[in-house]
Amino acid sequence: MSPARGGPSPPIRLPLTVLTHCEAETEALGESLGARIGPGDVVALSGPLGAGKTVFARGLARGLGVEDQIGSPTFTLVREYRGRLPVRHVDLYRLGPEEVADLDWRDLFFGPAVAIVEWAEKADPFLPAHRYEVKITVPSAADAGTRLISVTGLRPPADREDPPPRRARAPEDRHEDLYRALDLPSGQSYPNRVLGLDTSTLARSLAVMAGDAVHELFWSPAEGELLAENLTDSLRDLLRTAGMNPGDLQLIAAATGPGSFTGVKIGLASAKALAYALGRPLVGVSTLDLLARSALRRSEAAVALIDARRGEVYGAVYLGTPDPLPLSPPPVAAATATRYAAGPVEEVAGALAGALRAAARDGPAAVAPAGSGAVVYRAELAAALATRDLALLEPGPEHPSAVDLVLLARDRFLHGRAGEDPFTLQPLYLREPGISEPKRRPAGG
Repeated sequence: MSPARGGPSPPIRLPLTVLTHCEAETEALGESLGARIGPGDVVALSGPLGAGKTVFARGLARGLGVEDQIGSPTFTLVREYRGRLPVRHVDLYRLGPEEVADLDWRDLFFGPAVAIVEWAEKADPFLPAHRYEVKITVPSAADAGTRLISVTGLRPPADREDPPPRRARAPEDRHEDLYRALDLPSGQSYPNRVLGLDTSTLARSLAVMAGDAVHELFWSPAEGELLAENLTDSLRDLLRTAGMNPGDLQLIAAATGPGSFTGVKIGLASAKALAYALGRPLVGVSTLDLLARSALRRSEAAVALIDARRGEVYGAVYLGTPDPLPLSPPPVAAATATRYAAGPVEEVAGALAGALRAAARDGPAAVAPAGSGAVVYRAELAAALATRDLALLEPGPEHPSAVDLVLLARDRFLHGRAGEDPFTLQPLYLREPGISEPKRRPAGG
């Protein structure tokens, strides 16, 4: 079937396949779809060059109440418009796979805005599972204006006011998506509404436990600033997705580092402010412990290493639990950090291997590594372990996860470790920042 030529399309039922004969009909079909979609919806447009994706997008925008003329955003990537809902028009034509992966999909797909994405097949791994898909083809025997358009709605219209459901993943899975929901065993006891903030590395994540599920926002590694206001918006989106308000939280957790000096500071400051404002307990967890928790799923022994640049690493070693083994002597000056190491990779790797062998003389035979340092300096770590008759497994995960932060902080809280004082909890930097405040000159000097 096809709509009346040059006139508006009637209300549509999905899925459907329509043959249009001119741009006006293609635009009218887009307008009909635009009239039915709601906050947070994503419309994925695919088809060959010149098929009419922008024409369909123009109709979508009109159905959303946008009065401005919609054109191709190819040279600016994203154009934003105002209608009955905010509208983002995205064109990925000129981007390659790596450039697409580097986009901040959280900003595009979370919140009240509608995203219209041309060349959406380039972003398929990053698009929400629940979306509208529009495929436009040009029939080989058709005249120049004829288009075959299929529209699939992967989200029931009745649910459009709710945050879209997401894909479930096992806790040990690593991922490049921005969102996941994890099922947990039923019968969780207090606290079962826990917020975790991990901004300690270039791969940042936030997670919230809501009863028997954990929801997470995850950003793949990317250089650049982490703005505090972006973190606030993300927290708001995450809590809304989990069906919670800040006042519902029972426990706040934060990654304390080591890692990015600025990142640790922003995440920790946000967690401390929330804990103080809400009157909730606060638990700080080392980033190395988070990496170890994941690595210990693969072996009884684990080594966590974070690349500190310039041939140095932060590290700790674990046996059975994500509590680091003591190092003697610790290759770090701070007296309070006797379980964490910082320094040249060979020195740290040797100290960790020695501590593990001393704690487990009859085993284990294999060690699971985790962290960016374990990837960059895999050969050095393997050599250090080999001198103690220890074999190194494949590294992974490379980056920590706020899911592990939420679960580990809750476990420690339940086992009697008191919450931290928001005014005194400090980052675990392990070494001085590369840039520090200049020393004050004495008066008259």
